[in-house]
Amino acid sequence: MKRSVLISVSLLLGALGLGMSLPTAADAATTIPQNMRGTWFFSNGDEDPGLTRVVMKAKTYDIAFGTFSHGKFVKKWNNKQPLRLANQLTVNKTFTTSKQGKKLILKTKMADWGLITYTYSMKKEHLYQHWIKQDSGAKSVYSSGVFKYSKLAHPEKYLNEVYKAGTARRL
Repeated sequence: MKRSVLISVSLLLGALGLGMSLPTAADAATTIPQNMRGTWFFSNGDEDPGLTRVVMKAKTYDIAFGTFSHGKFVKKWNNKQPLRLANQLTVNKTFTTSKQGKKLILKTKMADWGLITYTYSMKKEHLYQHWIKQDSGAKSVYSSGVFKYSKLAHPEKYLNEVYKAGTARRL
């Protein structure tokens, strides 16, 4: 009797899709909004020639500073693999997302920087970024200004023009 009840309950749960397979961390997380996906560039006009590049895809995220060599972007900072979307942070491997109105809140944990919370928003086809770094060891919080990223058709050409002129023109 007990055995037939257990079999019946198991079959019923299976028919309802319960107990089939548990969702993975990436399935449970949201994706990057469509309007924020793509490759974005920012130049702060610093004496160190280069651009900060943000690449956002549905479930991957990459941020790096670098230059161009033979038409390819060469990372000078953060030469790790792109991070993948998950429900929990893993150092140098995953990121998490949440929404705050129209803003995307993205968290990463980097071996060299620790926990960083990025806030991204869109305005007039530009991606705006603000970050906060929490240093638990020193119990300090560092906050950036707001950076304006643009999609560039020819980022290498733009970079060459910026450093020939000596100043970064506005993107």
